[in-house]
Amino acid sequence: MTGSAWIIAGLAAVGVLASFAWRFHSVARLNRRLTEQTAVLRTVLDNADQGISLFDADLRSVAFNDRYVELLGLTPELARVGVPFEKLVRFVAERGDYGPGEIKAQIRQRIANAQRPAPRNFVRQAPGGIIIDVRKNSIKGGGFVTTYTDVTDRVRAEDALSISEQQLSEAQRIGKIGHWRYLIDTHCFECSDAFYRIYGWDPAHYSASFAAISEAVHPDDRERIDAIRKDAGRRKAPYRCEFRIVRPDGEIRFVRGEGRPEFDDSGKIISFFGVNQDETEQKETEEKLLLERTRAELANRAKSEFLANMSHEIRTPLNAIIGFADIIEKELFGPVGNEKYAEYVGDIHASAAHLLDLVNDILDISTIEAGEMSLSPVELDLAELFEECARVVREQAREAKIRLMVRHPEESISVCADRRAIRQILLNLLSNAIKFTPPGGDVTVAAEISAEVFTISVSDTGIGIPAQHISTITQPFETGSDDPHTSTKGNPYVRSKGTGLGLAIVRSLANLHGGDIAIESEEDRGTTARIWIPRLKREAA
Repeated sequence: MTGSAWIIAGLAAVGVLASFAWRFHSVARLNRRLTEQTAVLRTVLDNADQGISLFDADLRSVAFNDRYVELLGLTPELARVGVPFEKLVRFVAERGDYGPGEIKAQIRQRIANAQRPAPRNFVRQAPGGIIIDVRKNSIKGGGFVTTYTDVTDRVRAEDALSISEQQLSEAQRIGKIGHWRYLIDTHCFECSDAFYRIYGWDPAHYSASFAAISEAVHPDDRERIDAIRKDAGRRKAPYRCEFRIVRPDGEIRFVRGEGRPEFDDSGKIISFFGVNQDETEQKETEEKLLLERTRAELANRAKSEFLANMSHEIRTPLNAIIGFADIIEKELFGPVGNEKYAEYVGDIHASAAHLLDLVNDILDISTIEAGEMSLSPVELDLAELFEECARVVREQAREAKIRLMVRHPEESISVCADRRAIRQILLNLLSNAIKFTPPGGDVTVAAEISAEVFTISVSDTGIGIPAQHISTITQPFETGSDDPHTSTKGNPYVRSKGTGLGLAIVRSLANLHGGDIAIESEEDRGTTARIWIPRLKREAA
């Protein structure tokens, strides 16, 4: 080879070497870029909230991130590139993630699904109760990529919402309450199934609308309800109303409705939301109760008027009987003669006096119940009134061998109340206490006063009242047996010679003053009756 040929060959070799060097440099540069991009991709994958896995056409693991390993609960042996899909599926199946069934069949089914190119999406439960949304998509050239998303919170929230909606629907069904919303711009009317039931509409064959709702309102109520709704829209305020509706079958129902406007950010009304409740049964019950109450009031008034009239009719001859018996008993017109006559006259006098007391009690309670008793408040000196009432019952106490004590503050107690009513309260309480206290016992009357109320108390050391009867002892016309200790019916604090009206009158008179009675008692230890009455201000004449 000549020198020039060697030169040419050398230059060619240099060119080839240069070409190889350039190509090697380019490949190295590409490798560096690939490494950099792979690192970036790995960083993205590892920081993704979703689990991601990539399997090739041979169903072997190519790539995955940490979240994938975490969500599926994989062992280190399975968290490697090149792991067969079949090995992964077997691990999951044997762990029980796929539920009951033959494991081999479960594996075959999962492999067949992975080999199909069609996308797949399903939800399954992972270890620890985690719910995962799984989405598989095929990639060009074979293989597939799968994403795993933890949807536990979302699914539980959806379940809770579903349960809440079911409970709301059931509550609306039971309470006959339906909700609705009317969108002004679209004239769209949305309502619950309960709303349809209230109006007697079948949602499968009927579409509710605002016009239909207005048309269903009873003709006599329609103008009033339209005015209420328009006024609410004008005032931008909630509204409440009661009206009647006419169902398609002609049945009339009573409905209570409440609604409120809803606004956009600019303050413009965009919709109305409200609830309607079918209160037909409630209205019917109220009407029945009102009718029964009216009947009861009329019957009670008739009874009171009858008793009042009869009491007046009976009291007149009783007064004559008592007067004549008193004259004969005192022998004002000469001696009677036979002692038996005198004894009989005494019995007549005592019996007539007792009957007159009963008639007076009946007349008093009848007058109170008929609403015909009015109060005439005056300034009262309680100490003076206590002494007066004590003098009236002192002979009764002496005959029963009862010690009667009057206790009141040293200073004068002046209150404003009806004198006759307070006097009757004291006499009834004192008479009861003496009547039911065995010989040798004590009866005490006392008073307390504060800025708001004054309290009168009458205590005894008598037979007491069974606990089960205390709540009913002040009811009118309660009666008991001759033995107050063994009586199980009626009022054990009265005897056969009484009517059980004494304490009923006391309570009624206290109630007329705006007060009440409270009774504390223990069998065989005694009873304390306390009357509290607000301190009234005497009206100017």
